[in-house]
Amino acid sequence: KKSSNYQAYKVIKRTWFLQLKNHVEDSLLQKQKIITQANNQILADKKEKQDLQTQIDSLKNELTKIDTSKNQISFLGSTIEKDTFRLIFGASLLVLLGLLIFFILKFYKSNIITQDALQKYNELEEEYNKFRATSLEREQALNRKLLDEINNNNN
Repeated sequence: KKSSNYQAYKVIKRTWFLQLKNHVEDSLLQKQKIITQANNQILADKKEKQDLQTQIDSLKNELTKIDTSKNQISFLGSTIEKDTFRLIFGASLLVLLGLLIFFILKFYKSNIITQDALQKYNELEEEYNKFRATSLEREQALNRKLLDEINNNNN
């Protein structure tokens, strides 16, 4: 609007043109700085993403190690899975319980046999004492008869 006409061309002042050029260069420099900053930010974000991915991978590895160590038990110097340990422990517990029941039954049976033997022994001892008493009475009776006969023969 402010330019003048020279034949069929529009003519502007040189100072305006230089001022426009400076403004455009300043705008381009500013945009270039913004683009550079954005590129630097993108590179920083990519590096941070790689660092975070590395941390995620290391945390996953640690989690896997913790899970495997959580599912294992150190027993007698070797590592055993918890399920295997439970199976072994349960089986040994059942075997020991079975042996305990077996020995309790054996003790009960032997105790019954012992009590029966003691009862028979007591009965036999009682019978023997009766037999001895009757034998002693018979012997004393025979000795009296013998003495009576000896006394009768001597008189």
